[in-house]
Amino acid sequence: MPELKVLDLSRTSIQALPNSITNLENLFALRLEWCERLRYLPSLAKLRALKKLDLHCTGIDVVPQGVEKLISLEYLDLYNCKSLKEISMGMLSNLSHLQYLVVDTKLKITLNKDERLSKLETFHGVLNDIQGFNYFVKSQDFQIFINYRIAVGAAMYKFIRDQKKLVVLIYNDIGGECILLPDNIEDLCIYALLGKLEDLSLRKLPNLSVLVRVEGGATPRHVFSNLKSLYTAECSRMRKLLPLELLQALQNIEKIEVYCCEQMEEIIASSDSDASPDKFTFPKLKELKLSFLPQLKSICSAKGVVDFNFSIPILAQSVGNWRKESQDPVSDELQVLLNPFFCVDDGEAIEEGDTDDDANGVDFKIASNGERQQEKERGKSTNIHAL
Repeated sequence: MPELKVLDLSRTSIQALPNSITNLENLFALRLEWCERLRYLPSLAKLRALKKLDLHCTGIDVVPQGVEKLISLEYLDLYNCKSLKEISMGMLSNLSHLQYLVVDTKLKITLNKDERLSKLETFHGVLNDIQGFNYFVKSQDFQIFINYRIAVGAAMYKFIRDQKKLVVLIYNDIGGECILLPDNIEDLCIYALLGKLEDLSLRKLPNLSVLVRVEGGATPRHVFSNLKSLYTAECSRMRKLLPLELLQALQNIEKIEVYCCEQMEEIIASSDSDASPDKFTFPKLKELKLSFLPQLKSICSAKGVVDFNFSIPILAQSVGNWRKESQDPVSDELQVLLNPFFCVDDGEAIEEGDTDDDANGVDFKIASNGERQQEKERGKSTNIHAL
């Protein structure tokens, strides 16, 4: 059968392929998925025309010999190959036409520099470490990706279902490392390290719409419990920064900065729950920077929930309908919008005294210059200012 194009032995009890398969040099597709008893394949090096190799849910413990020479291969499925012990991206880096690569989620892939798959459009797999992941992100053209589900640092039992552009971090030893994310990422899941994380910076993620999705109950109290700094910039689809359910975990937050998020409407989102949320005070917050947020409507629209409980000056740059370059007086609308902790460009407070705005549910005192100086001298000053 030298002219055979497709060989489909899927869902059979075959344990080994005969050596004669190497003679099928015109074979286009070899389908062996769900051959759970399959342990042995001969060298596939001569199958230069092969474009699709499906080994999903087979019993192989090594990648078949000669796979790295399949120069026409476009599709390789190694998912749920539970006995497979090792795979290196270098083994596959010669497959210049590979578009689809799915690897078992219990198997970590080692990725070194100068190893890339330039035509890849779909990738599901677990990368060994942050360095390899960062290189993968830099080396691949994610604009052509249709689907990716990438875990970093630890094997997973399975990926979250129905997510098309997903990165999962399961890495306990992250510290001081910059993590590069694909610019078209839609979902980011972080496990294990959230309780230790102190600084989180999210930049240029135009498809990221939610920082934390709360489903089926309250967020665990340890999530972000050590977080001190949160920086979010150029996340154009994000409308709400923090869910109300997350506030109790943010006892140590010192700095929140939101910059150039075009659709940001609210910093602290109100809850859909009918239950009355507890009042929350940010005990350690020192800086809140809001810049270039043209759609911002409120800090928190939930009534009486958030009490910052400090005297501060605030300078917000290009927030709502106000622009820094404008010489017009600050409008009453914006003053209410920021409730009304707001400073004009020269640092002078709009007004002094206690303010209670039911629209946003926040009690605030605006400090005069003299009061602010006293606060600074006591080391208690909290600044909200432009970038």
